[in-house]
Amino acid sequence: MEFVVRVLRSWATFVSTLLVLVALVFTGSSSASARPVQANQARLSSTLVAGPSSTPNGTQATASAKVGGVAPRAGATPLWQLPFENGQRWQAGAPHTSNGNNVGVRGSIDFGPVAGANSRVVAVAAGTVYKVTCSGGFYLGIDHGNGWRSTYYHLTNQQGGLVGQRVEAGTYLGDAGTATPCGGSATFNHVHLTILADGAASAVSGLQFGNYRVYSSGSDYYGYWNDLSGNRVVTNSGAAACCIVSSTLPGSPPPSGPLVASQPLLTTAPSGLFTQVPIKQSFTVKNVSSGALSIQSLTLALRDPWGVNYDQLCATGLTLQPGESKTCSSSTPWGSVGTYTIWPDWQDYNGAGKWHTGDLGPKQTFTLAAVPALAAISANVTTAPSGWFTQVPIKQSFTVKNLSGAAMSIKVLTLALRDPWGVNYDQVCATGLTLQPGESKTCSSSTPWGSVGTYTLWPDWQDYNGAGNWHTGDLGPKQTFTLAAVPALGAVSANVTTAPSGWFTQVPIKQSFTVKNFSGAAMSIKVLTLALRDPWGQNYDQVCATGLTLQPGETKTCSSSTPWGSVGTYTLWPDWQDYNGAGNWHTGDLGPNQTFTLAAAPPIVASAANRTTAPNGWYTGVAITQSFTAKNVTSAGIAVKLLALRVTDPAGKTVNKVCAKAITLAAGQAKACASSTAWTLAGTYTVWPDWQDAAGAWHTGQLGPKTTFTISPK
Repeated sequence: MEFVVRVLRSWATFVSTLLVLVALVFTGSSSASARPVQANQARLSSTLVAGPSSTPNGTQATASAKVGGVAPRAGATPLWQLPFENGQRWQAGAPHTSNGNNVGVRGSIDFGPVAGANSRVVAVAAGTVYKVTCSGGFYLGIDHGNGWRSTYYHLTNQQGGLVGQRVEAGTYLGDAGTATPCGGSATFNHVHLTILADGAASAVSGLQFGNYRVYSSGSDYYGYWNDLSGNRVVTNSGAAACCIVSSTLPGSPPPSGPLVASQPLLTTAPSGLFTQVPIKQSFTVKNVSSGALSIQSLTLALRDPWGVNYDQLCATGLTLQPGESKTCSSSTPWGSVGTYTIWPDWQDYNGAGKWHTGDLGPKQTFTLAAVPALAAISANVTTAPSGWFTQVPIKQSFTVKNLSGAAMSIKVLTLALRDPWGVNYDQVCATGLTLQPGESKTCSSSTPWGSVGTYTLWPDWQDYNGAGNWHTGDLGPKQTFTLAAVPALGAVSANVTTAPSGWFTQVPIKQSFTVKNFSGAAMSIKVLTLALRDPWGQNYDQVCATGLTLQPGETKTCSSSTPWGSVGTYTLWPDWQDYNGAGNWHTGDLGPNQTFTLAAAPPIVASAANRTTAPNGWYTGVAITQSFTAKNVTSAGIAVKLLALRVTDPAGKTVNKVCAKAITLAAGQAKACASSTAWTLAGTYTVWPDWQDAAGAWHTGQLGPKTTFTISPK
């Protein structure tokens, strides 16, 4: 009988164990393992061991954060900030699934800048940055510890150099955009923020972000935002809506101080990690104490491969008020091969001056190889003045230099480019080129592309050895940019702002842009404008047209020339309004926000900037004409000893073409000056309007910048 009991007990134990195993097989050991894995998987790249991370098209980043096959359970929820800078006003969306298809956990929210706001996306909590890569590029995430992560999708200008670094809440990560490197779509500039717990999307309804709480109404993109008093501030009916304002969350743990790195040290090598080409560093510090902070020295400490001190001094005798920041940047070509050690540091005024090594971040290193014979002294820069869209110009530029001691023969110098399908569209700059020692060559291109997706590009050159060797990597690393489909109305010529009379109040500031109907049908435009906000945020839109109809392929150019009265920074962007309902604005479709800054007008300004013309051609021996108008913008008379057009000829000799001597300009009075000169030397001339006060001092720059013209032998 005892034997039978033992057998029955063993059988019961076996059956219980079997049932547990069956349950684990059918239910899964974690929420992450229960989710289907898509065929198009992303790849996680970081110093971290990271778990799966949803992307907006449902793909996953594979990794191995599980221990023994079981994902760790997330700890206490971090104190989430909003993903945009303090004081900025953005529209906010409602919780939605990563795909936006109402299937799964609503762990994502869209945030986008409104007119007049900057587009900078920042970390919602402190943590270590990682990168999720896929076939179309990458996007950034932050591991906040205890199983919590956040990801930031659709960004442009992503700060990939932060990968592996610990950052604080509020650290700049990139700009709100429409990039889709891992699939999905975007119809406006925004950041798609996803919160993950233990590698899976975590429901955000009811969570606090900054000084607000977000709630879902039970369907993707439908919900609302309340302030902390429970007042409704945003209602979402299927889309992001205006507006919430970011501010530091009460109770956020302050960083240790009094001086902290609000933006950690970032080192980049746009032209490659070589000697003799610029290596760039940048960091930002902030006074987080309640009192003014006196800083004897703020520096980027640097030791070369032999330990020699080459500190890059940023500031001395600096005082930062509470909350005030200071950014330090350097761009230096180094001469020695090997490993350099760098760290941001500061010195106080205690005794001989105490250094606070480590307070602004850990020591870092970078290693340089010997520079190639041909190097990029100015790395390739890609810009999209009309926005990152197809069918509008995308611009690139780089400069190479022969750093050897002999002439170099170059078979091909090019900007290598591959479209989203890998097809070769190299932008050839020169063929059969010879560069003498120390000689440079600049290559530029401006091309509208037709395909949506991610393009890969890099400057490259081919020598004459055998069939011709390519020197890929010598002129800098590969880069990418991502284009979305052009809107129906796009900017074929991006807005350009110029200040012919100088960046001052009370003189004309000029803007111009051109739009084109890219659709296949006529477009009715309610308002076409250059939106402009003064330094206080006041609306001074420069309306170009109302009630406009553009046929397919038709263009419209808008220009303005306006003197402004306020000192400070102005924000502007081309925009248009349709006839749908009350009229939807299409902010971002015609290009990103821009800024310009005006200083107080000097006492005498150029109310009409200098204009140089060549009625009979740009030749020696024929008249070259110049004209400008100077005006006293003060409330009192000004004594002027000389009013002149100053010209430096190709030989370096400066000649004053005097317009007036010993005059007094009454308040508000203007004086027009003109000259016509037949120059005898061929070459480039530099010209600028100027005036000399009664004491004999010249006021170069007050009547506008220096300009040049070139004449040839007749």
